[in-house]
Amino acid sequence: SIVYRARCFESEAERDRYYNEANDEHAMQLEDILETLAEDLARRGRYASAEEALNDDRLDFALTVVDEYIKYPLPYGMLPYNYCAMDSKYPALKPVLRLMGCER
Repeated sequence: SIVYRARCFESEAERDRYYNEANDEHAMQLEDILETLAEDLARRGRYASAEEALNDDRLDFALTVVDEYIKYPLPYGMLPYNYCAMDSKYPALKPVLRLMGCER
């Protein structure tokens, strides 16, 4: 599958402000983000230490991050759709979807 995230801005000035802030010296750097994730994954027992996590293969580390932090309401394969968005089309399903962990 492919994920595409577009960014829409009201004006060129707003777009420029967004990209300038992203490159700001105060913005988090990739290594800082990876260290924060590694420390938390070690605390959660996914790695013996943050150093072990940082030395792991980047793809394996990324898959561990996804596995640890991205939780879907039902196990994979039970319902192959984003059923949490179904209330947009079928508002009557909202109470049932809330019971399944879908909150918006």
